[in-house]
Amino acid sequence: MKKGITLVLILLMSVVAYAKGDVVFAKKSSPIFLNSSDGQSIGIVQTATPMKVIKKNKDFLLVEVSGWSADGSPTVMFQKVGQRIIYAVLNDDATKHIKVVKTAMDDYETQWNDAAITVWIKKDNVTADINTLWSSASELFQSRCNSCHAAPKFDQFTANQWPGMIRSMKDRAGLMPDEVQLIVKYLQNHKN
Repeated sequence: MKKGITLVLILLMSVVAYAKGDVVFAKKSSPIFLNSSDGQSIGIVQTATPMKVIKKNKDFLLVEVSGWSADGSPTVMFQKVGQRIIYAVLNDDATKHIKVVKTAMDDYETQWNDAAITVWIKKDNVTADINTLWSSASELFQSRCNSCHAAPKFDQFTANQWPGMIRSMKDRAGLMPDEVQLIVKYLQNHKN
């Protein structure tokens, strides 16, 4: 009886996790599609990218990805103006489906566009719990980046410096590409 109740609760929680308007996060770098049935990827979302759920079907979620892109470079969407915290990398054909919401200027007088695109992503590639990703990233960072030397402090590098720093150490730390991306996103989002 307890197993039945537990199973029902788990199923209810998973349905609630993907309810319309909820936010989900990419578990890893994942392909995105304009159509859930044609198999033509229009780009990727990177690990930990938040996406607003619009609709779901059996295997896919229709989501909105929002981010900032430098004017003239709409194929890369970032978390913030002027910071290399990448949310999505789109192919050129996808850019005609981007909606610009507003614009802003950075300190170097570069115009940035706050933009959104509606895409499909496989349900298996997302999670509703960002803390699960951050917990995995923290464990990976502590175990791999403390093995030869003391791990750097979170505020030792800027959001723009972390990607190069971690990539320079990936081979010595034995990190796979998805692990590198997870650690980078963790460090970029957990500065003091």
